[in-house]
Amino acid sequence: MNLDTKNIQDPNIFGELLRHTFFTKGGYGCYSNFNVESNFVRNLLPHDYYECLGFYNPDDAEDYDIYFYQDKDNPKICLAYYWDGDGTLAVSDGERITVNYDCKKDYIWKFYALKS
Repeated sequence: MNLDTKNIQDPNIFGELLRHTFFTKGGYGCYSNFNVESNFVRNLLPHDYYECLGFYNPDDAEDYDIYFYQDKDNPKICLAYYWDGDGTLAVSDGERITVNYDCKKDYIWKFYALKS
């Protein structure tokens, strides 16, 4: 999958474009409707994603069911989420990540820099 996101500077536009790309047309990436497109496969969450999802280390996330999907053809394109009543959603085009800590909303995305 190729995404043309290089010129998008607004994290809300970036996040919503990727949300629309990752989730099926009947899904939104929120509440109980987290249906992803068939070209994404679920994998183990990489260690460096725990912090962007709001956890200091993997042990802090023990009680959460965190989902992490990668594109079959380009594993750098990925998304991670968990639902705790508000829902946290992180999406990446392989170069940048943006995170939404209340994924019911489409206007509170923030770019996040991975430490590694």
